[in-house]
Amino acid sequence: MSDLKLKKRLIRYLDKDNTPTLIVDEEGEILFFNEPVRNGLNSFCPEQYSGENISFPTRVSKQLINSKFSNIIPGLDSKDFPCQISPLQSFENGGKQLFLVRFNTTEAVERYLHYLDTINKISSKSYRYKRIHTLARFVVNELYNEEYNFFHVGLFLIDYFSNENRVKLIAVAGESRDIFKKYCAQKYIQSTKIGVIGKVFESGKTLVLQDTSKVDYYYSTPYFRGQSEICTPILISNEIVGVVNIESREKVNFDDADALFLESVADIFAANLSRINTTEEISKKNTKLRKYLQELKTAKEALELQSVDLKRSLVKGNKVQKLIKKQNELMQNKLQMGAELQKSLLPRTLPELAGLHFSSKYLPNYQLGGDFFDVSIIDDQHVAILIADVSGHGVSAAMIAAMFKAFFNNYRRSTLSPATIMSELNKEFCSIITTGDYITAFLLILDLNNYQIRYCNAGHPFPLLYKARLKSIEELDSEGFFIGIFCDQEFKEKSTRLTSGDKILFYTDGAIDIKNENNRLYGRRSLKKYFKKITESGLRNQSTLNSIFHHLKSFALNSAFDDDMTLLLLERTDY
Repeated sequence: MSDLKLKKRLIRYLDKDNTPTLIVDEEGEILFFNEPVRNGLNSFCPEQYSGENISFPTRVSKQLINSKFSNIIPGLDSKDFPCQISPLQSFENGGKQLFLVRFNTTEAVERYLHYLDTINKISSKSYRYKRIHTLARFVVNELYNEEYNFFHVGLFLIDYFSNENRVKLIAVAGESRDIFKKYCAQKYIQSTKIGVIGKVFESGKTLVLQDTSKVDYYYSTPYFRGQSEICTPILISNEIVGVVNIESREKVNFDDADALFLESVADIFAANLSRINTTEEISKKNTKLRKYLQELKTAKEALELQSVDLKRSLVKGNKVQKLIKKQNELMQNKLQMGAELQKSLLPRTLPELAGLHFSSKYLPNYQLGGDFFDVSIIDDQHVAILIADVSGHGVSAAMIAAMFKAFFNNYRRSTLSPATIMSELNKEFCSIITTGDYITAFLLILDLNNYQIRYCNAGHPFPLLYKARLKSIEELDSEGFFIGIFCDQEFKEKSTRLTSGDKILFYTDGAIDIKNENNRLYGRRSLKKYFKKITESGLRNQSTLNSIFHHLKSFALNSAFDDDMTLLLLERTDY
């Protein structure tokens, strides 16, 4: 039979079958496939196949053929997707026997759905945990309870108190739990330079072992040895902070789906680990702020008592002056310490990203201000820019700003919708702020791939967008009221795109509420006009903000600034 006639007959034969079907020869080379296979190859092996761009002939993928049929066709050996293989008696190709391979993907789909359900269960309950060890125990127990193939589930984190590179087993589940409890009087610690864990720390990627006896680097504990193993890294900001490790007593054909499932669980744990660490850090700083506030209050009360006594002893004028001076210095020192702590809540450095440049200028009117801004990397494709202003000044404003940062860090990785983040922050602060204070805020999320921006405003002065191509200024406005006033209010978000040379100036109301000696208000219109002028003159980066500040200072002349002032500039620099 000619090749053309054979091809036509095979195609007609396959077109009648809606089951994913391949036709291979006795050496395992693919000759033809039907539409369900074409649609499914990307799901089975996304790296090896790419839809229409499949090159033939190629050997049947090991991920596609069940191992129990390997003795029928030489060269076929796999485990993932059950199939039926039968010879085509009336077809031959160059003297080679042809075989029909039909896949039954029901088990694969059920496994996929089961993994999704487990991931959803772990994700939906992880946020309840406030301590790292209890979170880790929850995760390993869920893994062991849901996945019957696991004899041992362990979660390791870096031991930061060790002089060497080591990880500590902080949670374990499965049959191995009793073994560790019996033989390990203290916590189990292992070096990150040896074994499967060492390979994962070296590569930064998940390692899947079908048979541990075939690898010479496998490190067996004195208590048990697994036959099959998966180890995946726990990553925070692309840095490995630990691993999740599962093992089975029997040889289990772990595959890419198992690895992807475990990586998803590791990502959920990493996100919650970051949340817990951030909350603890803010809690410690808030404790220090409260301590400084109490010390200030005590110093003030002491000063008032001293003043009463001093008024009765005016004859001791020199002593009075020295004592008052000493007390004032004490109060100034406490305020200065509080100011340094408040500054630590602001970013020490701004991110350096290809095609973008950030500049900032922060000027508190009092030693403790209510202005706050942040530029944070969400993931490798998105960056968030936040600017906010707490009503009032002093220690209370600084503490509210600290809490605002903590809650923002908790929500910024949960969604790419600025309006959703604003809504969650508003709900939190409506239940916290009972003093009548409120917060104005503006949140922008930038897609680094296409420079698309999505933004949401909560009663904050509109940022100014300079469009380089049009040589014009736009105000980034959207509907939204102050945070902390109405719990059920809705926030709207808008979007636009930055082109080459575009700039966005973020600011607080301290930059536009300045008045001169004649009580004339500077206003947003004046700021827009001057920003456009200096941008078109060629000023860039920090020079732009310095020029704006000197311009505001010249307008005020001898008048003092009545409020904090924050300026933040975002420039797209790929000219």
